[in-house]
Order: sequence, then structure tokens, then C-alpha cells
Amino acid sequence: MPNLSISCYRRLSFVGTFYILSKQQPLAFADLTSVIEDDTAKSKLRVNALIKRASLYIQQCKDRQKDPELSFADFGKAEDIDPDNADIYHHRGQVRLSINDAQQLWLANSTFSYRLQ
Repeated sequence: MPNLSISCYRRLSFVGTFYILSKQQPLAFADLTSVIEDDTAKSKLRVNALIKRASLYIQQCKDRQKDPELSFADFGKAEDIDPDNADIYHHRGQVRLSINDAQQLWLANSTFSYRLQ
């Protein structure tokens, strides 16, 4: 991928968000992935795109087993980039609550509790 300017990454992130809101998931995945995969993009933009894509995996409801794995992998990548970003833990907790799995519910509670300390 070519090295894009910061304003291009912001535009891709913004348009990706618009695609999510207008239920155009394939286009959203493409734009968010473009931001995520370029290491020259600012870390805050990459983390934001990872959080959005992680949530999008759950929203697409394609594969009950694989979607959460892909989602949590994106949250893990976001945490590697910016471990102090509270949005990561908030959204990961929301995903854990939404998949309605007993183990994930326990992890959601511990995630929220940990970040509050």
C-alpha cells in the first residue's frame, strides 16, 4: 500500500464509519483495513480503525465461532499499539457482553473492573 498522508487516513476512517452506519460492511472493512495495515498511519487512527473493525466482525454475524476470534484479535492488536486507550477495553467488554457466553461475560466484568482501578 502506498504511504498516504494523515488527512487521507482520516478520510478513510471517516468514510469507513459512514459505511458502517449505512450498512455497507464490505466497503467499511476495506477502508478500515487500509488504515490498519499501513504502519505509517498515526497510532490513534489505527487503534480507532481496529476498534471499529473488531465491532464490525460481531455485527456481520457470519460465523459464530470465527467472528469473535477475529474481533478479539483486533482488540489485541489495538492494545499492543496503545495499551492505555480506554476505548479498547470498553468496546471489548461490550463485545463480550453481546456474544452472551458465560466465560466472556465473566471476562467482560473483569475487564471493566480492571480499567476502573
